[in-house]
Amino acid sequence: MDADPCTAPTGRARECTTGSSLRIDYLSTSELISDRANAVHAVRMSAALAGFGHEVTLHCLEGSGGDDSEVFRYFGVSRSFGLRRYRVADHAPLRALLALRRYRLPTGPAVRALHGLLALRRQVRRGSGSRNGSGHLFFARNPEWLLACLTRDSRFIYESHQPPCDLRDHLIHRRLFGHPGFRGLVVISKPLRTAYLSAYPRLSPTKVLVSPDGADDVREIEPLEGARSPRIQVGHVGHLYPGRGGELMIAVARALPAMDFHLVGGRGEDIARLNALNPPGNLVFHGHRPPAELAGFYRRFDIVIAPYQQKVAVAGGEGNTVEWMSPLKIFEYMAYAKAIVASDLPVLHEVLVPDRTALMVEPGDVAAWTRALSRLMESPEERRGLGRQARAAFVSRYTWRRRAERILDTFQAGGR
Repeated sequence: MDADPCTAPTGRARECTTGSSLRIDYLSTSELISDRANAVHAVRMSAALAGFGHEVTLHCLEGSGGDDSEVFRYFGVSRSFGLRRYRVADHAPLRALLALRRYRLPTGPAVRALHGLLALRRQVRRGSGSRNGSGHLFFARNPEWLLACLTRDSRFIYESHQPPCDLRDHLIHRRLFGHPGFRGLVVISKPLRTAYLSAYPRLSPTKVLVSPDGADDVREIEPLEGARSPRIQVGHVGHLYPGRGGELMIAVARALPAMDFHLVGGRGEDIARLNALNPPGNLVFHGHRPPAELAGFYRRFDIVIAPYQQKVAVAGGEGNTVEWMSPLKIFEYMAYAKAIVASDLPVLHEVLVPDRTALMVEPGDVAAWTRALSRLMESPEERRGLGRQARAAFVSRYTWRRRAERILDTFQAGGR
């Protein structure tokens, strides 16, 4: 597969990729603790950035769970970065306030939202003399928080996982891209890069980096002692929102009674929806598990699957991310050297190579999925070969550490 200039690896990781330590404020409205992928992304990227010797503080919303120590235990990461969680009951009304400049005092939830935003603003701008200039950088997943915290001297990198959805978002993005401190935009797929360059003709292509999601590297990838089953174990890790292939997995499990299927993840309402389809006895719902507990599951699986459909919903069963998604599970599968069977969708070809790092199957074709899994069941050598090649690709390009390095190298070098 030809290397893409936007995604090509930068080479061997270094202790501090920019040559000097930065103070990085990472702005995300992810709720910690929560079961959403954006929470995993924010925590892993903060840890990766801190791993280069930078002073990182992750700013986010307060979700379920207890104190900050519980957050680090839940995600299975060391306390290498600072964490500030804000109690904002409903920040959505503030989006219109910022974009359309409605300066009259809002009421109800918007007052709480404004209070939370001002608390964040005070935190990240405290000691403004030391938090501006070459030593400080904002890294943001949330454009509203970023816009509210910027001064003229601020420098920032903005990351987006979907294109602007309305006029409000468009106005905010236009303000950000015109700011003198804008260093660059990170997107997770080529179609998303194309969408941004089309929507913002003045946005320089050199300012837009395609960097797919990632995963942490793992040292223990062999099956757990005593966990080997004579039956092939097939695993799916992640949410079970509509479009994630839950119905297909039930149909395939029925067709392959000699294999065991494990669905790790999913909220109660989604599991109930799929249970109503009377799944076979060789399919087990494990429910949501903290990221820190997933290693034990991965090391039991022989094959892992990513059965995305033509329309892939996000939280709440809404939206469609199939054009530009970069699923975290794919990179975790690769990290554990697992044989992957994935839907044959264009965006997944940016990471997976058919018959080399994964078997790619028509999304809704139950017979094709059954054939692919049967083929791997009967060929241990092919399973091992796919897993080895997937892990080799992962280690060279898709660890969180390499992702953080590539982003900082691209947008910090030469002070661009």
